Amino acid sequence: ADDKEETEEYKTDPLKEQYVPSCKKNTWYVYKKTPIANRHEEGTSITYNHKGDTLAMARYKNGKLHGDQLYLFSDYDQSNQVRKFLIGTFNDGKPTGKQVLVEKRYNTAVGGGKLKMDTLAVVNYIDGKREGNARYKINYYTYSISFANDLPDSELIIKNPKKETTQRFTFNSGYVDQMQHFKEN
Repeated sequence: ADDKEETEEYKTDPLKEQYVPSCKKNTWYVYKKTPIANRHEEGTSITYNHKGDTLAMARYKNGKLHGDQLYLFSDYDQSNQVRKFLIGTFNDGKPTGKQVLVEKRYNTAVGGGKLKMDTLAVVNYIDGKREGNARYKINYYTYSISFANDLPDSELIIKNPKKETTQRFTFNSGYVDQMQHFKEN
C-alpha cells in the first residue's frame, strides 16, 4: 500500500525532485519523472535507471509525444561497451521526419578504447506513416526498402557484409510480387 501511495503522490507532484522506489538500491529498476498538467503528460519526461543514468527523454504536449525524442535502449549491456539510441521527432503523437537508430560501441569491456558509431536504421515518416527510402542493419546484413503511404513500395534489397546482394523482393500494392535469392561468394 505504501508503494502505491508513493507512486500516486509522485504522479500528482511533477515538481518532486527525487523518487526512489522502496526496492533495494542494488537491484535493477527504472523510474520516470514526468510533468503532469490537466491529467496529461506535459513537457519533458525523463526515464532513469537505478544508477541515475538517463535512459530516455521524451517530450509531451497534451498527453501525446511531441517534439524531439531520445531513447537509450534498456537492454544495453551494463559494461557500457555497447549502447543503442533511437532519435526522432513526433508531432501530435505521430512520428515525423527521420527516425534514426544509432549504436555506440567501444572495443574494450570497460567502455574505453576506440569508439565506433554505426547507424542501424533510418526511416522517414510523414504524418505517422513510413514514406520514402528506409535502411536497416540486422546482424551485419543491410536491408534497403522504399515505402509509400506506410506500405512497402518497389523493392527490398538485402546485402551481406561484403555488400553483395543476397535477396531482392519486389512489391506491388504492399504485397510481395517477386522474390530472388542470389548465391553468396
